[in-house]
Amino acid sequence: MNAATQYGVQTPASVLSADEMSGRQITEPTESAQVEVDYVWSVVESCELTNDKDQPRVKCFTSILDSGMMLNGYYRDGVVSINADLAPVGATDVGQLSNRLLKVAMEEVAHFVTGATDNSRDFQDYLLEPPTTGSTVRRVLFLYRRQLEMSGYRS
Repeated sequence: MNAATQYGVQTPASVLSADEMSGRQITEPTESAQVEVDYVWSVVESCELTNDKDQPRVKCFTSILDSGMMLNGYYRDGVVSINADLAPVGATDVGQLSNRLLKVAMEEVAHFVTGATDNSRDFQDYLLEPPTTGSTVRRVLFLYRRQLEMSGYRS
């Protein structure tokens, strides 16, 4: 492949996107994916933890299992992408969406805000250090969601 690239021959890497090479199909976000990212972003904004960024765009994707592993989500180029298997079509009630979807939305929004990679100190500090509200982002999100569930909130 290196020789082909060196001589200008097209290779899969030069023609296909990273998603295409990984077997992912990108789609518009389901209602539940958009609602969950909107929810996470509203909490991040209320804690003043946006790093002066606007809310990221949201997409969904489908993919095949890779060595038995399922990719739940990823962030790239200003877009939070969530596996469509986690984000049911038609579901818009934040209190009824899965905690797994919430965790994925929270993680990918954190990548967007920080620009940090998994397991980096910046990423861990953002999620675990107390913000101005006196609690971690994760705790704020789950406590707020619990309040929504208890109040019977419907979006």
